[in-house]
Amino acid sequence: MNEYLKLNHMTLIENLDEDGYYLPHHAAIKETSDTTKVRIVFDAKTNNGTSLNNLLMTSPIIPGLIAHLIRFRMYVLMSRQISERCIK
Repeated sequence: MNEYLKLNHMTLIENLDEDGYYLPHHAAIKETSDTTKVRIVFDAKTNNGTSLNNLLMTSPIIPGLIAHLIRFRMYVLMSRQISERCIK
């Protein structure tokens, strides 16, 4: 929680009578994790049962995105192989 405060991702509420938005949260503990044993899980449901994810706008999938990513990856691999051969 201190990290969220330091990064200005949250603020402390001084006056509980003020209007504002509150996001309930709880800890998710994973004992087997080497890096992050505890993470914060937010519950963004509204009173009428709608979740925050349902209310967010989604963007359409960019046509040909997969093809572009594959071509880019092939270019990076080719460049790396060429560089390795030039170094030898």
